[in-house]
Amino acid sequence: MSLGARATPSNPPLPPTPRPRPGDSNPTVRDGRRDETRERTREKSASARERDRLITSPQPPPYPAKLPSADFSETYKRTGPPPTFSPDGRYLATAVDHRCVIRDAESLEVLSISQCVEHIDRVEWSRDGDHVLCAQYRVGVVQCFSVSNDAWTCKIDEAAAGCVYARWTPCGTQIITVAEFNVRATAWSLVDRSCVVLDAPKLASADGFSFSPDGKFLAYARREACVDYVRVVSTKTWTTAADYRVATSDCAGLAWSPDGTSIAVWDAPHRDSLVVSYAPDGTLKKKYADKNEGPLGVKSARWCPDGSGIAIGSFDRRCVVLNHVSFAPALDLRHADAVRLPTTAAVYKEVEEGNPYDMEASAPDAKEAQLKALHKGEARVSARYVVQKLPAPVPTTRPGTRPKLGVGRTEWSHDGRFIATVDEKSPTAVWIWDAVDSGLAAVLLQMGDVTGVSWDPRGDRLAVVTGGERVYVWTPEGASFVQIPLPDFNAKDVAWSPTGGEMVLSDDKTFCCSFMQ
Repeated sequence: MSLGARATPSNPPLPPTPRPRPGDSNPTVRDGRRDETRERTREKSASARERDRLITSPQPPPYPAKLPSADFSETYKRTGPPPTFSPDGRYLATAVDHRCVIRDAESLEVLSISQCVEHIDRVEWSRDGDHVLCAQYRVGVVQCFSVSNDAWTCKIDEAAAGCVYARWTPCGTQIITVAEFNVRATAWSLVDRSCVVLDAPKLASADGFSFSPDGKFLAYARREACVDYVRVVSTKTWTTAADYRVATSDCAGLAWSPDGTSIAVWDAPHRDSLVVSYAPDGTLKKKYADKNEGPLGVKSARWCPDGSGIAIGSFDRRCVVLNHVSFAPALDLRHADAVRLPTTAAVYKEVEEGNPYDMEASAPDAKEAQLKALHKGEARVSARYVVQKLPAPVPTTRPGTRPKLGVGRTEWSHDGRFIATVDEKSPTAVWIWDAVDSGLAAVLLQMGDVTGVSWDPRGDRLAVVTGGERVYVWTPEGASFVQIPLPDFNAKDVAWSPTGGEMVLSDDKTFCCSFMQ
Protein backbone atom coordinates (compact mmCIF):
# COMPACT_ATOMS: atom_id res chain seq x y z
CA MET A 1 0.00 0.00 0.00
CA SER A 2 1.35 3.37 -0.92
CA LEU A 3 1.30 5.81 1.95
CA GLY A 4 1.99 9.50 1.64
CA ALA A 5 1.48 12.89 3.20
CA ARG A 6 -0.15 16.04 2.01
CA ALA A 7 1.80 19.20 2.78
CA THR A 8 0.97 22.86 2.36
CA PRO A 9 3.11 24.36 -0.41
CA SER A 10 5.27 27.35 0.45
CA ASN A 11 6.08 30.17 -1.97
CA PRO A 12 9.57 31.72 -2.20
CA PRO A 13 9.72 35.38 -1.16
CA LEU A 14 9.37 37.86 -3.98
CA PRO A 15 12.42 40.08 -4.68
CA PRO A 16 11.92 43.70 -3.63
CA THR A 17 10.85 46.09 -6.35
CA PRO A 18 13.28 49.04 -6.66
CA ARG A 19 11.63 52.38 -6.14
CA PRO A 20 12.23 55.13 -8.80
CA ARG A 21 14.79 57.66 -7.71
CA PRO A 22 13.99 61.38 -7.78
CA GLY A 23 15.14 63.08 -10.97
CA ASP A 24 14.91 59.94 -13.05
CA SER A 25 14.41 61.16 -16.64
CA ASN A 26 13.21 57.90 -18.18
CA PRO A 27 9.40 57.71 -17.77
CA THR A 28 9.23 54.47 -19.76
CA VAL A 29 11.38 52.72 -17.21
CA ARG A 30 9.26 54.13 -14.39
CA ASP A 31 6.04 52.97 -16.11
CA GLY A 32 7.51 49.53 -16.76
CA ARG A 33 8.58 49.15 -13.16
CA ARG A 34 5.17 50.36 -12.02
CA ASP A 35 3.47 47.77 -14.26
CA GLU A 36 5.85 45.07 -13.02
CA THR A 37 5.09 46.04 -9.44
CA ARG A 38 1.34 45.83 -10.03
CA GLU A 39 1.75 42.40 -11.70
CA ARG A 40 3.82 41.07 -8.82
CA THR A 41 1.31 42.47 -6.35
CA ARG A 42 -1.48 40.59 -8.13
CA GLU A 43 0.59 37.37 -8.10
CA LYS A 44 1.37 37.82 -4.43
CA SER A 45 -2.30 38.38 -3.60
CA ALA A 46 -3.27 35.24 -5.53
CA SER A 47 -0.58 33.23 -3.71
CA ALA A 48 -1.76 34.57 -0.37
CA ARG A 49 -5.33 33.61 -1.17
CA GLU A 50 -4.19 30.11 -2.14
CA ARG A 51 -2.23 29.76 1.10
CA ASP A 52 -5.24 30.94 3.10
CA ARG A 53 -7.45 28.42 1.30
CA LEU A 54 -5.08 25.54 2.07
CA ILE A 55 -4.69 26.59 5.68
CA THR A 56 -8.42 26.91 6.31
CA SER A 57 -9.23 23.70 4.41
CA PRO A 58 -8.85 20.47 6.43
CA GLN A 59 -5.34 19.07 6.15
CA PRO A 60 -5.34 15.34 6.88
CA PRO A 61 -2.51 14.27 9.14
CA PRO A 62 0.28 12.45 7.33
CA TYR A 63 0.07 8.71 7.01
CA PRO A 64 2.69 6.65 8.78
CA ALA A 65 5.78 6.27 6.62
CA LYS A 66 5.25 2.53 6.66
CA LEU A 67 2.79 -0.05 7.90
CA PRO A 68 2.99 -0.92 11.61
CA SER A 69 5.37 -3.74 12.37
CA ALA A 70 3.44 -6.68 13.78
CA ASP A 71 4.08 -10.35 14.47
CA PHE A 72 1.26 -12.86 14.75
CA SER A 73 1.07 -16.14 16.62
CA GLU A 74 -0.59 -19.23 15.28
CA THR A 75 -4.27 -19.79 16.01
CA TYR A 76 -5.55 -21.60 19.08
CA LYS A 77 -8.96 -23.07 19.82
CA ARG A 78 -11.46 -21.24 21.99
CA THR A 79 -15.17 -21.37 22.83
CA GLY A 80 -17.43 -19.10 24.82
CA PRO A 81 -16.11 -15.68 25.88
CA PRO A 82 -13.06 -14.06 24.23
CA PRO A 83 -9.65 -14.67 25.83
CA THR A 84 -8.82 -12.35 28.73
CA PHE A 85 -5.47 -10.93 29.88
CA SER A 86 -4.63 -10.89 33.57
CA PRO A 87 -4.41 -7.38 35.10
CA ASP A 88 -0.60 -7.48 35.07
CA GLY A 89 -0.53 -8.72 31.47
CA ARG A 90 1.44 -11.87 32.33
CA TYR A 91 -1.24 -14.46 31.60
CA LEU A 92 -4.02 -15.15 29.13
CA ALA A 93 -7.11 -17.13 30.16
CA THR A 94 -9.12 -19.00 27.53
CA ALA A 95 -12.29 -21.06 27.72
CA VAL A 96 -12.28 -24.26 25.66
CA ASP A 97 -15.57 -26.07 26.17
CA HIS A 98 -15.50 -27.08 29.86
CA ARG A 99 -11.78 -26.36 30.35
CA CYS A 100 -10.04 -23.18 31.48
CA VAL A 101 -6.64 -22.86 29.82
CA ILE A 102 -4.04 -20.47 31.27
CA ARG A 103 -1.21 -19.43 28.93
CA ASP A 104 1.87 -17.30 29.25
CA ALA A 105 0.90 -14.05 27.51
CA GLU A 106 4.24 -13.68 25.72
CA SER A 107 5.15 -17.22 24.68
CA LEU A 108 1.54 -18.55 24.72
CA GLU A 109 2.83 -21.68 26.41
CA VAL A 110 0.15 -23.59 28.32
CA LEU A 111 0.73 -23.20 32.06
CA SER A 112 -2.35 -24.98 33.41
CA ILE A 113 -5.61 -26.61 32.35
CA SER A 114 -8.49 -26.69 34.82
CA GLN A 115 -11.61 -28.80 34.42
CA CYS A 116 -15.07 -27.31 34.93
CA VAL A 117 -18.39 -29.07 35.23
CA GLU A 118 -20.02 -27.40 32.22
CA HIS A 119 -19.45 -25.10 29.26
CA ILE A 120 -17.83 -21.83 30.43
CA ASP A 121 -19.87 -18.67 29.84
CA ARG A 122 -17.72 -16.04 31.55
CA VAL A 123 -14.05 -15.71 32.48
CA GLU A 124 -12.74 -12.97 34.78
CA TRP A 125 -9.43 -12.38 36.55
CA SER A 126 -9.14 -11.23 40.14
CA ARG A 127 -7.39 -7.90 40.65
CA ASP A 128 -4.21 -9.57 41.95
CA GLY A 129 -3.92 -11.61 38.74
CA ASP A 130 -3.51 -14.90 40.59
CA HIS A 131 -7.07 -16.24 40.50
CA VAL A 132 -9.52 -16.72 37.65
CA LEU A 133 -13.30 -17.07 37.79
CA CYS A 134 -15.21 -19.37 35.44
CA ALA A 135 -19.00 -18.92 35.47
CA GLN A 136 -21.21 -21.69 34.09
CA TYR A 137 -24.69 -20.22 33.96
CA ARG A 138 -26.36 -23.31 32.51
CA VAL A 139 -25.91 -25.22 35.76
CA GLY A 140 -25.69 -22.26 38.17
CA VAL A 141 -22.09 -22.97 39.11
CA VAL A 142 -19.05 -20.70 39.54
CA GLN A 143 -15.58 -22.21 39.84
CA CYS A 144 -12.30 -20.48 40.70
CA PHE A 145 -8.72 -21.55 40.12
CA SER A 146 -5.30 -20.31 41.17
CA VAL A 147 -2.37 -19.75 38.84
CA SER A 148 0.30 -20.10 41.50
CA ASN A 149 -1.29 -23.07 43.30
CA ASP A 150 -2.75 -25.78 41.08
CA ALA A 151 -4.14 -27.63 44.10
CA TRP A 152 -6.39 -24.73 45.17
CA THR A 153 -9.92 -24.67 43.74
CA CYS A 154 -13.27 -23.25 44.72
CA LYS A 155 -16.81 -24.09 43.68
CA ILE A 156 -19.98 -22.06 44.28
CA ASP A 157 -23.23 -23.86 43.50
CA GLU A 158 -26.42 -21.79 43.47
CA ALA A 159 -28.44 -24.99 42.98
CA ALA A 160 -32.12 -24.38 42.19
CA ALA A 161 -31.77 -20.58 42.40
CA GLY A 162 -29.49 -20.62 39.38
CA CYS A 163 -26.89 -18.04 38.43
CA VAL A 164 -27.07 -15.44 35.65
CA TYR A 165 -24.15 -13.17 36.58
CA ALA A 166 -20.92 -13.46 38.56
CA ARG A 167 -17.97 -11.16 39.22
CA TRP A 168 -15.04 -10.56 41.55
CA THR A 169 -14.92 -7.90 44.23
CA PRO A 170 -11.82 -5.65 44.07
CA CYS A 171 -10.19 -7.34 47.08
CA GLY A 172 -10.01 -10.63 45.19
CA THR A 173 -11.28 -12.75 48.09
CA GLN A 174 -15.02 -12.44 47.44
CA ILE A 175 -17.38 -13.17 44.56
CA ILE A 176 -20.80 -11.69 43.85
CA THR A 177 -23.44 -13.79 42.10
CA VAL A 178 -26.97 -12.94 40.96
CA ALA A 179 -29.66 -15.62 40.97
CA GLU A 180 -32.17 -16.18 38.19
CA PHE A 181 -34.97 -13.63 37.86
CA ASN A 182 -32.83 -11.31 40.02
CA VAL A 183 -34.26 -12.94 43.11
CA ARG A 184 -31.15 -12.12 45.11
CA ALA A 185 -27.49 -11.25 44.92
CA THR A 186 -25.00 -13.02 47.14
CA ALA A 187 -21.50 -12.06 48.29
CA TRP A 188 -19.40 -15.19 48.86
CA SER A 189 -16.20 -15.14 50.89
CA LEU A 190 -13.45 -17.45 49.67
CA VAL A 191 -11.61 -17.06 52.97
CA ASP A 192 -14.13 -18.26 55.56
CA ARG A 193 -16.83 -19.66 53.21
CA SER A 194 -19.46 -17.26 54.55
CA CYS A 195 -22.07 -15.53 52.40
CA VAL A 196 -24.21 -12.40 52.65
CA VAL A 197 -27.46 -11.85 50.73
CA LEU A 198 -28.06 -8.52 48.97
CA ASP A 199 -31.77 -7.86 48.55
CA ALA A 200 -33.65 -7.12 45.34
CA PRO A 201 -30.94 -6.42 42.75
CA LYS A 202 -32.50 -4.89 39.67
CA LEU A 203 -29.83 -5.58 37.04
CA ALA A 204 -27.86 -8.76 36.50
CA SER A 205 -25.00 -7.11 34.63
CA ALA A 206 -21.99 -4.86 35.09
CA ASP A 207 -24.30 -1.83 34.74
CA GLY A 208 -26.09 -2.83 37.92
CA PHE A 209 -23.04 -3.11 40.22
CA SER A 210 -20.27 -0.55 40.60
CA PHE A 211 -17.42 -0.42 43.11
CA SER A 212 -15.78 2.68 44.50
CA PRO A 213 -12.25 3.31 43.14
CA ASP A 214 -10.67 2.13 46.41
CA GLY A 215 -12.88 -0.98 46.46
CA LYS A 216 -14.25 -0.25 49.94
CA PHE A 217 -17.87 0.23 48.85
CA LEU A 218 -20.30 -1.32 46.40
CA ALA A 219 -23.22 0.58 44.87
CA TYR A 220 -25.94 -1.50 43.27
CA ALA A 221 -29.33 -0.73 41.77
CA ARG A 222 -32.36 -2.30 43.35
CA ARG A 223 -36.10 -2.01 42.86
CA GLU A 224 -38.78 -2.18 45.51
CA ALA A 225 -42.51 -1.53 45.03
CA CYS A 226 -41.87 -0.28 41.48
CA VAL A 227 -39.42 2.36 42.75
CA ASP A 228 -35.70 2.57 41.95
CA TYR A 229 -33.15 2.72 44.76
CA VAL A 230 -29.36 2.75 45.02
CA ARG A 231 -27.87 0.93 47.97
CA VAL A 232 -24.25 1.48 49.04
CA VAL A 233 -22.71 -1.27 51.18
CA SER A 234 -19.31 -1.78 52.76
CA THR A 235 -17.37 -4.58 51.09
CA LYS A 236 -15.68 -5.38 54.41
CA THR A 237 -18.73 -5.91 56.60
CA TRP A 238 -21.49 -5.89 53.94
CA THR A 239 -23.51 -3.50 56.08
CA THR A 240 -25.55 -0.73 54.46
CA ALA A 241 -23.83 2.65 54.34
CA ALA A 242 -26.57 4.43 52.36
CA ASP A 243 -29.86 3.53 50.72
CA TYR A 244 -31.76 6.16 48.79
CA ARG A 245 -34.45 6.57 46.17
CA VAL A 246 -33.28 7.89 42.80
CA ALA A 247 -35.06 10.15 40.34
CA THR A 248 -35.13 7.65 37.48
CA SER A 249 -38.37 6.02 36.39
CA ASP A 250 -36.67 2.86 35.18
CA CYS A 251 -32.98 2.73 36.12
CA ALA A 252 -30.86 1.18 33.36
CA GLY A 253 -27.45 1.45 34.99
CA LEU A 254 -25.11 3.18 37.39
CA ALA A 255 -21.39 3.88 37.52
CA TRP A 256 -19.09 5.18 40.24
CA SER A 257 -16.84 8.00 39.02
CA PRO A 258 -13.08 7.25 38.90
CA ASP A 259 -12.39 10.01 41.44
CA GLY A 260 -14.91 8.50 43.87
CA THR A 261 -16.97 11.67 44.34
CA SER A 262 -20.09 10.80 42.34
CA ILE A 263 -22.37 7.97 41.32
CA ALA A 264 -24.05 8.48 37.95
CA VAL A 265 -27.45 6.86 37.43
CA TRP A 266 -29.26 6.83 34.09
CA ASP A 267 -32.74 5.98 32.90
CA ALA A 268 -33.93 3.35 30.45
CA PRO A 269 -34.29 4.45 26.81
CA HIS A 270 -38.06 4.67 26.81
CA ARG A 271 -37.86 7.82 28.92
CA ASP A 272 -36.13 11.18 28.44
CA SER A 273 -32.36 11.14 28.54
CA LEU A 274 -32.25 11.48 32.32
CA VAL A 275 -28.84 11.18 33.97
CA VAL A 276 -28.53 11.93 37.67
CA SER A 277 -25.41 12.49 39.76
CA TYR A 278 -25.45 11.58 43.44
CA ALA A 279 -22.88 11.82 46.18
CA PRO A 280 -22.10 8.40 47.68
CA ASP A 281 -24.23 9.28 50.72
CA GLY A 282 -27.28 9.90 48.52
CA THR A 283 -27.15 13.69 48.23
CA LEU A 284 -28.52 14.79 44.87
CA LYS A 285 -25.79 16.78 43.10
CA LYS A 286 -26.97 17.42 39.56
CA LYS A 287 -29.56 16.26 37.07
CA TYR A 288 -29.36 16.27 33.27
CA ALA A 289 -32.27 15.76 30.90
CA ASP A 290 -31.96 16.67 27.22
CA LYS A 291 -35.45 17.53 26.03
CA ASN A 292 -34.27 17.65 22.42
CA GLU A 293 -33.98 13.88 22.41
CA GLY A 294 -37.64 13.29 23.16
CA PRO A 295 -38.30 9.69 24.18
CA LEU A 296 -35.09 8.27 22.70
CA GLY A 297 -32.95 8.32 25.83
CA VAL A 298 -29.57 6.91 26.87
CA LYS A 299 -27.98 3.98 25.08
CA SER A 300 -24.50 3.93 26.66
CA ALA A 301 -22.53 5.73 29.38
CA ARG A 302 -18.82 5.78 30.16
CA TRP A 303 -16.80 7.85 32.62
CA CYS A 304 -13.61 9.57 31.49
CA PRO A 305 -10.56 7.80 33.02
CA ASP A 306 -9.75 10.82 35.22
CA GLY A 307 -13.37 11.35 36.25
CA SER A 308 -13.62 14.82 34.70
CA GLY A 309 -16.69 13.92 32.66
CA ILE A 310 -19.03 11.18 31.54
CA ALA A 311 -19.84 10.40 27.90
CA ILE A 312 -23.51 9.66 27.25
CA GLY A 313 -24.37 7.93 23.97
CA SER A 314 -27.98 8.45 22.97
CA PHE A 315 -30.41 7.01 20.46
CA ASP A 316 -30.50 10.21 18.41
CA ARG A 317 -26.92 9.66 17.14
CA ARG A 318 -25.31 12.01 19.64
CA CYS A 319 -22.65 11.61 22.29
CA VAL A 320 -22.83 14.25 25.01
CA VAL A 321 -19.94 14.65 27.46
CA LEU A 322 -21.17 16.02 30.79
CA ASN A 323 -18.88 17.98 33.10
CA HIS A 324 -18.49 16.14 36.41
CA VAL A 325 -19.03 19.28 38.50
CA SER A 326 -21.83 21.15 36.76
CA PHE A 327 -23.23 18.12 34.88
CA ALA A 328 -23.75 20.50 31.96
CA PRO A 329 -22.84 19.41 28.41
CA ALA A 330 -19.17 20.15 27.79
CA LEU A 331 -19.20 18.48 24.36
CA ASP A 332 -22.05 17.65 21.99
CA LEU A 333 -20.72 15.18 19.42
CA ARG A 334 -23.12 14.61 16.54
CA HIS A 335 -22.89 11.75 14.05
CA ALA A 336 -24.16 13.05 10.71
CA ASP A 337 -24.58 11.40 7.32
CA ALA A 338 -21.57 13.33 5.99
CA VAL A 339 -18.43 15.03 7.29
CA ARG A 340 -18.53 18.65 6.16
CA LEU A 341 -16.48 21.81 6.44
CA PRO A 342 -15.38 23.51 8.57
CA THR A 343 -13.36 20.73 10.19
CA THR A 344 -9.75 19.63 10.33
CA ALA A 345 -10.71 15.95 10.58
CA ALA A 346 -9.37 13.43 8.09
CA VAL A 347 -11.79 10.88 6.64
CA TYR A 348 -10.07 7.59 5.79
CA LYS A 349 -11.95 5.22 3.50
CA GLU A 350 -10.93 1.61 3.01
CA VAL A 351 -10.89 0.53 -0.64
CA GLU A 352 -9.98 -2.77 -2.26
CA GLU A 353 -8.39 -3.37 -5.63
CA GLY A 354 -8.29 -6.76 -7.33
CA ASN A 355 -7.04 -8.34 -10.56
CA PRO A 356 -9.26 -8.66 -13.67
CA TYR A 357 -10.33 -12.13 -12.58
CA ASP A 358 -11.61 -11.02 -9.20
CA MET A 359 -14.89 -12.79 -8.54
CA GLU A 360 -16.53 -9.46 -7.71
CA ALA A 361 -15.93 -8.13 -11.21
CA SER A 362 -18.70 -8.14 -13.78
CA ALA A 363 -19.00 -11.01 -16.27
CA PRO A 364 -20.73 -9.78 -19.44
CA ASP A 365 -20.37 -13.05 -21.31
CA ALA A 366 -19.86 -16.76 -20.74
CA LYS A 367 -16.22 -16.68 -21.91
CA GLU A 368 -15.20 -14.15 -19.28
CA ALA A 369 -17.16 -16.09 -16.65
CA GLN A 370 -15.15 -19.20 -17.55
CA LEU A 371 -11.91 -17.23 -17.25
CA LYS A 372 -12.96 -15.96 -13.85
CA ALA A 373 -13.76 -19.48 -12.69
CA LEU A 374 -10.42 -20.72 -14.04
CA HIS A 375 -8.45 -18.01 -12.26
CA LYS A 376 -10.51 -17.93 -9.08
CA GLY A 377 -7.65 -19.19 -6.97
CA GLU A 378 -5.25 -16.68 -8.50
CA ALA A 379 -7.25 -13.59 -7.52
CA ARG A 380 -5.25 -11.12 -5.48
CA VAL A 381 -6.93 -8.29 -3.65
CA SER A 382 -5.01 -5.35 -2.24
CA ALA A 383 -6.46 -2.73 0.06
CA ARG A 384 -5.55 0.76 1.15
CA TYR A 385 -6.88 3.81 2.93
CA VAL A 386 -7.85 6.80 0.79
CA VAL A 387 -8.29 10.26 2.31
CA GLN A 388 -11.65 11.60 1.19
CA LYS A 389 -12.39 15.12 0.04
CA LEU A 390 -14.94 17.04 2.04
CA PRO A 391 -17.85 16.84 2.21
CA ALA A 392 -17.41 13.08 2.62
CA PRO A 393 -20.55 10.92 2.90
CA VAL A 394 -20.80 8.39 5.72
CA PRO A 395 -22.62 5.18 4.68
CA THR A 396 -25.73 4.37 6.70
CA THR A 397 -28.00 1.36 6.88
CA ARG A 398 -30.49 0.99 4.07
CA PRO A 399 -34.03 2.29 4.64
CA GLY A 400 -36.55 -0.42 5.34
CA THR A 401 -34.05 -2.80 6.96
CA ARG A 402 -35.16 -1.92 10.52
CA PRO A 403 -31.73 -0.55 11.38
CA LYS A 404 -30.35 -0.25 14.86
CA LEU A 405 -30.05 3.26 16.21
CA GLY A 406 -27.88 5.15 18.63
CA VAL A 407 -24.32 5.47 19.84
CA GLY A 408 -23.92 2.09 21.49
CA ARG A 409 -20.15 2.09 21.84
CA THR A 410 -18.14 4.82 23.54
CA GLU A 411 -14.47 4.21 24.33
CA TRP A 412 -12.06 6.68 25.99
CA SER A 413 -8.34 6.64 25.33
CA HIS A 414 -6.09 5.93 28.31
CA ASP A 415 -5.51 9.62 29.10
CA GLY A 416 -9.01 10.85 28.22
CA ARG A 417 -7.76 12.84 25.23
CA PHE A 418 -9.74 10.98 22.58
CA ILE A 419 -13.16 9.32 22.39
CA ALA A 420 -13.96 6.58 19.87
CA THR A 421 -17.66 6.12 19.11
CA VAL A 422 -19.67 3.81 16.87
CA ASP A 423 -23.13 4.89 15.75
CA GLU A 424 -25.26 1.87 14.90
CA LYS A 425 -26.95 3.69 12.02
CA SER A 426 -23.53 3.93 10.33
CA PRO A 427 -22.04 0.61 11.50
CA THR A 428 -19.02 0.75 9.16
CA ALA A 429 -17.71 4.03 10.61
CA VAL A 430 -15.54 4.73 13.63
CA TRP A 431 -15.69 8.34 14.81
CA ILE A 432 -12.67 9.61 16.74
CA TRP A 433 -13.14 12.82 18.71
CA ASP A 434 -10.58 15.08 20.35
CA ALA A 435 -11.95 15.94 23.79
CA VAL A 436 -9.29 18.60 24.38
CA ASP A 437 -9.76 20.47 21.10
CA SER A 438 -13.52 19.82 21.25
CA GLY A 439 -13.84 18.54 17.71
CA LEU A 440 -13.73 15.63 15.32
CA ALA A 441 -10.23 14.21 14.86
CA ALA A 442 -10.84 11.48 12.26
CA VAL A 443 -13.39 9.10 10.77
CA LEU A 444 -12.56 5.58 9.60
CA LEU A 445 -14.89 4.25 6.91
CA GLN A 446 -14.52 0.49 6.74
CA MET A 447 -15.81 -1.97 4.15
CA GLY A 448 -17.46 -4.12 6.82
CA ASP A 449 -19.39 -3.47 10.01
CA VAL A 450 -17.21 -2.61 12.98
CA THR A 451 -17.24 -5.50 15.46
CA GLY A 452 -14.55 -4.43 17.92
CA VAL A 453 -12.55 -1.37 18.99
CA SER A 454 -9.91 -1.12 21.70
CA TRP A 455 -7.49 1.59 22.87
CA ASP A 456 -3.88 0.83 23.70
CA PRO A 457 -3.66 1.35 27.50
CA ARG A 458 -0.21 2.90 27.13
CA GLY A 459 -0.74 5.31 24.24
CA ASP A 460 -3.14 7.03 21.85
CA ARG A 461 -3.46 4.06 19.52
CA LEU A 462 -6.83 2.60 18.52
CA ALA A 463 -7.27 -0.92 17.13
CA VAL A 464 -10.36 -1.75 15.05
CA VAL A 465 -11.63 -5.04 13.61
CA THR A 466 -14.54 -5.71 11.29
CA GLY A 467 -14.83 -9.49 11.22
CA GLY A 468 -12.28 -9.73 8.39
CA GLU A 469 -8.64 -10.49 7.79
CA ARG A 470 -7.22 -7.10 8.77
CA VAL A 471 -6.47 -5.13 11.94
CA TYR A 472 -6.87 -1.38 11.54
CA VAL A 473 -4.81 1.02 13.62
CA TRP A 474 -5.33 4.75 14.11
CA THR A 475 -2.97 7.18 15.83
CA PRO A 476 -2.94 11.00 15.79
CA GLU A 477 -0.37 10.71 12.98
CA GLY A 478 -2.68 8.79 10.66
CA ALA A 479 -4.37 5.47 9.90
CA SER A 480 -3.15 2.17 8.50
CA PHE A 481 -3.84 -1.53 8.83
CA VAL A 482 -2.09 -4.88 9.06
CA GLN A 483 -3.04 -7.98 7.11
CA ILE A 484 -3.50 -11.03 9.34
CA PRO A 485 -1.33 -13.76 7.77
CA LEU A 486 -3.53 -16.62 8.95
CA PRO A 487 -5.80 -18.59 6.60
CA ASP A 488 -9.55 -18.42 7.25
CA PHE A 489 -9.13 -16.21 10.31
CA ASN A 490 -11.65 -13.37 10.62
CA ALA A 491 -11.05 -11.11 13.61
CA LYS A 492 -14.31 -10.18 15.32
CA ASP A 493 -13.01 -9.00 18.68
CA VAL A 494 -9.84 -7.21 19.79
CA ALA A 495 -8.40 -6.46 23.22
CA TRP A 496 -5.05 -4.93 24.20
CA SER A 497 -2.87 -6.32 26.94
CA PRO A 498 -2.77 -4.06 30.03
CA THR A 499 0.94 -3.58 29.39
CA GLY A 500 0.39 -2.49 25.77
CA GLY A 501 2.19 -3.72 22.67
CA GLU A 502 0.22 -6.99 22.47
CA MET A 503 -3.37 -7.64 21.51
CA VAL A 504 -5.55 -10.72 21.33
CA LEU A 505 -7.75 -11.20 18.26
CA SER A 506 -10.74 -13.52 18.41
CA ASP A 507 -12.59 -15.41 15.71
CA ASP A 508 -15.71 -17.48 16.31
CA LYS A 509 -13.78 -20.58 17.35
CA THR A 510 -10.12 -19.55 17.43
CA PHE A 511 -7.86 -16.73 18.59
CA CYS A 512 -4.38 -15.42 17.96
CA CYS A 513 -2.08 -12.80 19.46
CA SER A 514 -0.45 -9.90 17.67
CA PHE A 515 2.71 -8.24 18.92
CA MET A 516 2.77 -4.72 17.51
CA GLN A 517 5.60 -2.21 17.67
